[in-house]
Amino acid sequence: MPRKKTLETASNMTKNPVKKAPKKTVVSKETEIVENKLASIDFSQKIVNFFKNNKLLYLSGLIIVLGVLGYYLYKFSIIAWVDQTPITRFQVYKELENKYGKDLKEQLISEQLVLSEAKKRGVSVASDEIEKQIKEIETQQGGPEQLKQILEIQGMNMEDLKKQIEFQVMIEKMFGQDVQISDEEIKNYIKANKEQFADVIDPEASISAETKDQVSSLLKRQKTAKSFNDWLKDTLQSSRVIRQ
Repeated sequence: MPRKKTLETASNMTKNPVKKAPKKTVVSKETEIVENKLASIDFSQKIVNFFKNNKLLYLSGLIIVLGVLGYYLYKFSIIAWVDQTPITRFQVYKELENKYGKDLKEQLISEQLVLSEAKKRGVSVASDEIEKQIKEIETQQGGPEQLKQILEIQGMNMEDLKKQIEFQVMIEKMFGQDVQISDEEIKNYIKANKEQFADVIDPEASISAETKDQVSSLLKRQKTAKSFNDWLKDTLQSSRVIRQ
């Protein structure tokens, strides 16, 4: 009996053979790239054929585009007419460059050097540091409105002042941190500028703390400025600056 079952099983396997799974077609990455390129070319060709078959539409679109470009070019290039003679922006830029170009270029280079150096040294200026100095300046000038008027007279606004303060604080942090002022330097400065310190009878005898702090701050700013100017002079001539 067992042998009969084995024969029957073998017979069934012969009649119903096991079906093999169909092989999957593998598409290489290179083939996909080629197919994508062909599809892109085909799409581009369709666009070209569309415009070839619709020449009037193509010409109309081209005329509109050229008209818009011409209008904006005209509006941008001409700033005024004087007795039917145009004054162009190019003339203005050329005149400004001739008068102020060199100074402005050096100023922009110097500002970028300061920013780059501050980034290299990890020096930054917080907004509250700037606001603190603005408050001090407002107090010295008699209030916000008075400061605003002074800035307008100088052709500046509050943003210009903030930028100026930011650069000044950067310079002080980079070049003034290690500056020291001795008592001897303070005395010598007061002796050399007696007219500014009428309340100081004898610098050798006594100097008020307020006067001492005032002179110390002034001398520190002078030393910081000298240190910065020496650095800037050398750096402007270094390979860090490539003038075109």
